Amino acid sequence: MTPDEIRELRQAATNIVARQKQLEEQHNRLADELAKVKNSAHQAKLVADQARKDGDDARAAQFDESAEILNQKVVDIDTEMAAITGEMIESRQASDEAKTLASNSAIEMTELKAQGERASAAFAGDETAAFEQDVQKAEAATRLAQIRAEMGLTDNPEPVDENQAPPEDG
Repeated sequence: MTPDEIRELRQAATNIVARQKQLEEQHNRLADELAKVKNSAHQAKLVADQARKDGDDARAAQFDESAEILNQKVVDIDTEMAAITGEMIESRQASDEAKTLASNSAIEMTELKAQGERASAAFAGDETAAFEQDVQKAEAATRLAQIRAEMGLTDNPEPVDENQAPPEDG
């Protein structure tokens, strides 16, 4: 993956996480509202029953109607919460996929970096090896010159061709 793709992936993951939090907050608010509406519907039904016992049918009808409206609101909130729950599941799956992609891209980037470092080290190692060989050749040449000087030989010997046969005596 390119750095731009990784940046886009991180941004997408950030957006997914933000959406998850938003959905969770919305779900929690609806859960609180659902509990309140259910409680209100129950209270309305209790008042309606009490009004019926007291013989106040008009008041009982009014609270029965309120209880029905609140019960419909309970259904609406339940439906909305189910939709949000579905979105939360999808968001979690998207988050897991993004995390996997991010993890894989991080591994890929780490491997690419390691390959680059190995190549750089190999290149540096080749340069170092070549430099060390040059130093060894120079040291060998210096030592050879010292030995030749000690033996009284000239500083510029004629090169010897290994393929050339030694001169014959006589």
